[in-house]
Amino acid sequence: MHNNVKSERVRIGKTVEEVADAVGVTASAVAKWESHDTEPSGKNIVRLANYFGCTADYLLDMVDDRHATAG
Repeated sequence: MHNNVKSERVRIGKTVEEVADAVGVTASAVAKWESHDTEPSGKNIVRLANYFGCTADYLLDMVDDRHATAG
C-alpha cells in the first residue's frame, strides 16, 4: 500500500503537503504512510482513492489495475 500512495502522489505531481490538505490529515501522516511507519484508516484510504482517481483495492495492493476492484 505504501508504495501505491507514493506512486500515485508522484504520478499526479503533488507534494506530501498537497495530498495531506486534500485528504484532511497532516503532511506527517502522509509521510508516515509512505515510509511504512503507519497505515491510513479506512476512511482515509477511501479519501485517498477518490483523490487519486483509483480504487481503494488498488491502494491496498489487492489488484494491479488502478481502476479494478477485488472480487
